[in-house]
Amino acid sequence: MNFKTRNLKMKMFIVFLILFLSAMLVYRTKMADRDYANVLLENTKARLVSESGINVLVAKINSSFEEQVSLNSVFNKILEDGWLQAGTEKNARFRITYIRPQEGQPSNKPTLFNTICEGKCGAYTYITTAVLEIKDNLCSVKSIKTTVDK
Repeated sequence: MNFKTRNLKMKMFIVFLILFLSAMLVYRTKMADRDYANVLLENTKARLVSESGINVLVAKINSSFEEQVSLNSVFNKILEDGWLQAGTEKNARFRITYIRPQEGQPSNKPTLFNTICEGKCGAYTYITTAVLEIKDNLCSVKSIKTTVDK
């Protein structure tokens, strides 16, 4: 092997090495972007699941008026249900953890209720607090606030 052939092989090896490392860098960057997108997606799903738990509660309360079921029995059932799956997502779930009448109302017929719902998806947990208003056999959300659970 002469010097020119060996020098040419060495240059080709360096070119292939640089091409290989560049391809690996592009692949790793693509995988990191995908992982980051999945993290953002799980974070958003957890927040939406937490808020949808309040909507499920409102729907159950409104259907209880049609079925002539007492609010206390609806509240007790919801609190006992524990974690419920949200939609078709297997790792997205929520639970209602607190339902109480707001202070300063007549105890025989309260119209405002404080509620707390937790939503989880993957490693993320959000807590949604809401004030529900019941008027004329119709439940609606008066105010809502969602925060991340640390």
